[in-house]
Amino acid sequence: MKKIRNIICLVLLNTFIFSTGFTKNIVEYIGEGENQITVIYLKGKPYDMGFIHGSQLKTQIHALYDSLMKAAASYTSPDRLDLAYMRLEPFISQDYKDEMQGLADGAEIDIKIVHRFHAIPDLSEMDCSFFAAWDSATIDGNLYQIRALDYATEIHLQEHPAILVYEPENGQRFINVGWVGFIGVVSGINYAGISISEIGDDFDKANQTMMAEPMPFVLRDVLQNSAHLDEAIQIITKAKRTSSFLYCVGDAKIPEARSFMTGPTICHVYSDNTSPNPFINDVVYFSMGTDSPWNQKMFNFLNPLYGKIDGETGKDLMRTLKTGDLHSVAYDYAHRQIWVANAGIDRTDAFKRTFVKYDMNRADSIFAHYPLMGINVEDEKSPANFKLYQNHPNPFNSTTRIEFEIAKNQNDTMELSIFDITGKKVQTLKEGFVKPGYHHQDWNGLDQSGKAVATGSYFCQLKSGAEIQMRRMILIR
Repeated sequence: MKKIRNIICLVLLNTFIFSTGFTKNIVEYIGEGENQITVIYLKGKPYDMGFIHGSQLKTQIHALYDSLMKAAASYTSPDRLDLAYMRLEPFISQDYKDEMQGLADGAEIDIKIVHRFHAIPDLSEMDCSFFAAWDSATIDGNLYQIRALDYATEIHLQEHPAILVYEPENGQRFINVGWVGFIGVVSGINYAGISISEIGDDFDKANQTMMAEPMPFVLRDVLQNSAHLDEAIQIITKAKRTSSFLYCVGDAKIPEARSFMTGPTICHVYSDNTSPNPFINDVVYFSMGTDSPWNQKMFNFLNPLYGKIDGETGKDLMRTLKTGDLHSVAYDYAHRQIWVANAGIDRTDAFKRTFVKYDMNRADSIFAHYPLMGINVEDEKSPANFKLYQNHPNPFNSTTRIEFEIAKNQNDTMELSIFDITGKKVQTLKEGFVKPGYHHQDWNGLDQSGKAVATGSYFCQLKSGAEIQMRRMILIR
């Protein structure tokens, strides 16, 4: 019965998504140029959320998985990843398994590859930093928290960053700051004010096991199932853990936070005055591990700012201490915003790059009119605008998706073409009459003869009658 349900769901969702311009409603892009981040809104049952995620971001997911698995081959093998997932699998909830299956079906990708991606975090260590400050430590008493992720930029995760905003059928609405094709959580915040940060360590290495719940799913449990700090503490302490991890969980409602030192046989929960680090009232922090000299660096930076810590402090700390090379995140729940910076395609550290703001209030209007909950389909089929959207991803190094809409009163033929910076036409992607509505077309970086074009700037042009719109695209080989 489950297989039949999945097939029916595939058919119905696929028909709905691509006939109504569904992408326009649940996928958007924030940031400019190389700082662009994909944002996708997911609502409903686990399988359905996975399928929508996979089908809407299919091109990006394939590109990321391809580059990730090629890079991972330098560190491990597919067989080892398969074995790791096999050991983790009994400890993964059925909901997460269903969502991964939906993701694989939607993206038309082997479920084994999805499983391999989700096994990687527990096989590797992430040398990261975090702090949370509140009450007397901050300028206004609100909670401010950061998550600086220091991890291997050579595996190309930063080429496909994403903010996944979830409204699951059961649980809290939450934000997963990560990458396309990844449903686990290593950075994020929920709409009850619970925020999480994480660091990999090795203090309980002798007892490391893969017969436990994957770390990214423990942290997702916290965001999806906690409305209060005490609930988050209970989830972490009761979890069967794989390896050595330090966590920070903040609750902006109180406001207060706790840090954690957890491993297969260890679980310590620290407040500001029980932490092993130099004491700062109403602050918890760790950097690069329990015994790292970076903890003193954190103290030296934060202590002089006591009582003045605000939304900019975390970003300044990450830039100054140079932590957060893969991605850097600052949570500011009181002002309903988070700030995210990602490493560059050229592997420029995230903390050196532009922080992009995501407005948490944006989800209210999206989920209030979510397509599967009764949007007016006829209006979506007949848009009033003639518009060419920015391609995504941009920059890109293999394939990029171009979305456009044709107005209901558009009677002329259309042409979608690519030009180089000299004005020479590289390729005509689509031409002729098309029905009014939303459309998309992929470009794989080839010219009209099928030859790969060089790295550089290109222009996409949408033309219909007297109407012309253009977008700049950046191809990096």
